Amino acid sequence: MKKKSIILVLVLVISLGLQGCNGQESKASSCEELNKIYVDYALKRKKDSALLFLNKAIECDPQNKLYRSSKVNFLVDDHNWLEASSEIKKMDYDDDVTLKMMIAVLDLKMEKVYADENLKKLYVELENGLGSNYENVNYFSFYIALNNYFENKESALLELSKFENKRSDTQWKSTVEFLEDNISNLGKKEVLYKFFNIRK
Repeated sequence: MKKKSIILVLVLVISLGLQGCNGQESKASSCEELNKIYVDYALKRKKDSALLFLNKAIECDPQNKLYRSSKVNFLVDDHNWLEASSEIKKMDYDDDVTLKMMIAVLDLKMEKVYADENLKKLYVELENGLGSNYENVNYFSFYIALNNYFENKESALLELSKFENKRSDTQWKSTVEFLEDNISNLGKKEVLYKFFNIRK
């Protein structure tokens, strides 16, 4: 179960649009060095120092989505939901279903009064585009999870069964198993939180 969660979280992080530093090669190198120092401190669980160097990497290359997504994950891990949401909104998220979903789920975690309304809009958007986008793992996963949230477990598992044999690759099978396990065993909010490693 844990392995499946890690696989899907990695897929979601990759989908945020990883890209290298912009500008000259020397600048790119210095930005990456700052990021490496951040990673080193983060692995040692030295949060203050890690955040300091991650912010420096972002200042060095503000357009680098890898650095910004790392900060979002850092803030989520630190249970700083509001700042994580604010950081996502600094990215170009209007056409990115993963970022929009994460903002909506963070709103749900923060018990914002409009959270359900925004999730419903996203659910309708995903349902309307499912026919041409179901092979997008994130798109499909969010649709199933929101079906579970707004309908019920039985409805979500039925929808999942319609698509589970559409592909035979390992990523797809892991995604189907991840969804099936979590929908069967977790509450509807917890299923949504699981995508972005949002814990109590």
